Amino acid sequence: FSSLASLFAKKNDRRTSCTLLTLAVALAAYVGTLFTFAQIFPAVAKDQQGSFRWTTADQSDFNAAFGAERAIFAMCLFRFLAACMSDLSILMLSCITLGLAYFSFALASSFPILGGSWVPYVTILSAVPSVSVCPVIRSQYSLVVGADRYGEVLSIVAAIENLFALAIPLALCPLYQSTASKSGIFGRGAVFLAMAGLQLVGFVATASLRCRLPSPCADGADEVQPS
Repeated sequence: FSSLASLFAKKNDRRTSCTLLTLAVALAAYVGTLFTFAQIFPAVAKDQQGSFRWTTADQSDFNAAFGAERAIFAMCLFRFLAACMSDLSILMLSCITLGLAYFSFALASSFPILGGSWVPYVTILSAVPSVSVCPVIRSQYSLVVGADRYGEVLSIVAAIENLFALAIPLALCPLYQSTASKSGIFGRGAVFLAMAGLQLVGFVATASLRCRLPSPCADGADEVQPS
């Protein structure tokens, strides 16, 4: 994180520091929960005491559908959203939809009546805007620090992604292991509630940033010139 430290040293005004940290919070919430979901959902889906009771073939079909919808959105729908909304508005929408998706998984995994095999497919479809989180955050970082330091920005984003892809699953996977045998939303669904809570943190952080930034930067129209 020496690159991050150098950015704060050169762009040391309070507003810029808050912007960098806020974007880091949103990125950490997204990456950490996504990697946690990838680790725990196969166990949730195959749990014969749970709501889904999938086979290995069911899980393979879901993985294929999950990858396909993310690829399709990245190629097509993101351009549409980018034309209609500002970067930070897209980021807020992503936090909302992904948080609601995790909350839906909490309900579906806790109550068998809500846990049909179709539920995960509908849920991930509702969360497709979340694919835009990383591109939007890279764009905002480049606006804040200037195009001349874009390579440094990419290294910072990669460092944040790698750190929280390890740290948040290490914190949340034990929560699932300790509650998997318990029924109710605070049993099997507790880990998904925690993941939805992290998305709420990301949403609040992004909304506060949207209110603080002047409209040119918030809309991604102009670059902030480096000092």
